[in-house]
Amino acid sequence: MRVEAVINIASGSVPGDADEALARVMEKLGHQTNIRCAEPRGLRDEIQSAVAAKPDLLIVWGGDGSVAMALTHSAQEDGPPVLPLQGGTMNLLHKSVHGELSAWEECLEKALTCEIYRQLPVCRLGEHKFYVGFTVGRLSRLQIPREELREGQVLSAVQDLVGNGALALDTRLEVQIRRVDGTERRQEVMSVGGLLEMEAEGQAHIELGCISAASGWELAKAGVTATFADWRHVEEIDYHKATALRVRDPEGRELDATIDGEFVKLPPEVELTIDPQGPKILCAQ
Repeated sequence: MRVEAVINIASGSVPGDADEALARVMEKLGHQTNIRCAEPRGLRDEIQSAVAAKPDLLIVWGGDGSVAMALTHSAQEDGPPVLPLQGGTMNLLHKSVHGELSAWEECLEKALTCEIYRQLPVCRLGEHKFYVGFTVGRLSRLQIPREELREGQVLSAVQDLVGNGALALDTRLEVQIRRVDGTERRQEVMSVGGLLEMEAEGQAHIELGCISAASGWELAKAGVTATFADWRHVEEIDYHKATALRVRDPEGRELDATIDGEFVKLPPEVELTIDPQGPKILCAQ
């Protein structure tokens, strides 16, 4: 088996000797591996080069954003299956693929031994694909101070949190939600976000949260929780299981959004859809 591996050495839980450790395990398992290490700015180029090499398998060791980037390029190029190894902070995609296995060595060995391949569902929000989650609305701007905090830039994070309008109350969005039971709901929200959840037999839905805060404190509480922790038990967040979503700014302004950890601008009206026939992945179980 020809294997390419890309390691995001800046991811939150990737060890300093990740390349050497990965090489040792792969050699023990009998696989020659071309290992590429990258900082975030060079990650996309390394992933593109790895996919272009047309390997039988692409290993990606990093956080959710790193793995999502690899899945996007692999799918676009009709590329190799992707084996993700957890190296981020939340590792949501890893958990949906490998379950509760937490040690990267165990995931790697079991995946290469059992060879369980699956197709990962892919969501589309407008023209953008994602495999983990998204946020639409001004709370998406919390992604910037979040990354600054992770990098230890506390002062910059505080300045951006105060000055970038993420917690402003003067913007409302209209959403139309189609739930898994077929019912629909329309409501006005401050921001909306969700996580992709896989089901049996290749099906999937979105764990959707709508934030409709009445005060700056409520918005801050909901926004910070949604960005840094599990938002599904916060009173200010209206929770749904959804199969489709339409989001619209009634003033016709571009929508702020974060898609798999990347801040983007979207048209004033977008639809979210789920395609069960996404890229191929190699699972540990």
